[in-house]
Amino acid sequence: MVNEPGKLAGAHRAREKERVAGQFAVPQREEEENYESLLDQYGARKFAEGEVMKGMVLKITDTDVIVDIGYKSEGVIPVTQFIDPSGQLTIKVGDVIDVLLEDTEDMEGHIVLSKEKAEKVKVWEEVEKAYNENRIIRGRVVERIKGGLSVDIGVRAFLPGSQIDVRPVKNLDAFRGKEIECRVIKLNRKRGNIVLSRKLVLENEQARKKSLHTGSSQGRCRSSRHREKHYRLRGIRRLGRHRWTAPCDGPVLGPRQSSV
Repeated sequence: MVNEPGKLAGAHRAREKERVAGQFAVPQREEEENYESLLDQYGARKFAEGEVMKGMVLKITDTDVIVDIGYKSEGVIPVTQFIDPSGQLTIKVGDVIDVLLEDTEDMEGHIVLSKEKAEKVKVWEEVEKAYNENRIIRGRVVERIKGGLSVDIGVRAFLPGSQIDVRPVKNLDAFRGKEIECRVIKLNRKRGNIVLSRKLVLENEQARKKSLHTGSSQGRCRSSRHREKHYRLRGIRRLGRHRWTAPCDGPVLGPRQSSV
């Protein structure tokens, strides 16, 4: 076998290079985890359209409110969504608010957010909770519609005429603008339908009062019977509804008899 120093030296250098590279190599799994961490750090995580999240108000202009939700670009919401009925702005820079992601990018590269839709999502969650737990909710009657009343409980709900009161109601317009208590009896989120009942609330309240009255009456009757039994044991005779007389030690006399 012929000794070839050049080839041996080259092979040795290649092995040494692989050894050194192995010492500083980063495992593939660890490299992937680091990359995902960097993506999260720079706000590159996935945002789902329709998701409700928290955001901080960065800037308020005449037309828009700029909100940071941790994405690569800021979100934009029309300022009109933050104006109350009196025309006052309800937020300020630095406020943290709930927003719904409508679109990840518009024509100008901003993400499109909505405060109103986020509120509706939360209202639906509360309505579903009240329905499942059989709780009472409050709402304001908006107007009379076919078959009943339209009630604002954060979203529009339907109160059928047969569920307004325990007795038939002739003048539905009298309820317009009133705050009422109801229970949710039907719910379909996909179709956006909510059916209410005020009648159930009134019936439950009547039953509660009747139960309290019955218990109080029974207590009074038991107390009266106990008092009368006590008097009889002591030999006290009843002369009227509230008059009692104690027995005397002498003989009982007739109406024409005298003690003398």
